[in-house]
Amino acid sequence: MEFYEVLEQMNPSQCNMAMTVLEGKYLGEKALFTDHKQTWVSEKEGFFHLHVREIEEIEDDAWRSLQGIVLIDGTKVFCELLGNEKRFVICGGGHVSIPVIQMGLMIGCHITVLEDRPKFADHARRAGAHEVICDDFGEGLKKIEGDEDTFFIVVTRGASL
Repeated sequence: MEFYEVLEQMNPSQCNMAMTVLEGKYLGEKALFTDHKQTWVSEKEGFFHLHVREIEEIEDDAWRSLQGIVLIDGTKVFCELLGNEKRFVICGGGHVSIPVIQMGLMIGCHITVLEDRPKFADHARRAGAHEVICDDFGEGLKKIEGDEDTFFIVVTRGASL
């Protein structure tokens, strides 16, 4: 089974990690881990075969911090924690927010816009935002639950958050 086929079948509520070797003789090899266990590898006898035990034994707290480029046995490996759907919360619905909304939609994010002016909230709706909260910024932010998969983007006209 191919990398992207396995990705599609992964349960997003589990702790999923994609790893890619960035240098040396194993350059480009990939592996997927779910809840600290290797679930897929691109090369059966490659880098991840040699280091699977070391990787699977990483503690929970350290596992979540494996983001970006890390060294595993002196080799650079790119690690990406795969979470639930990524969410953009765009604070501001003016002209700058419209391309941000469109870019977020293109990459598959759920888009929420927080805007205190009804006219601009309507612009955000027309641009395709999944959810628009037309409220004072302070009150509106209280209605939004963020997590590690939520990105707050501030493009307001200077209203205080």
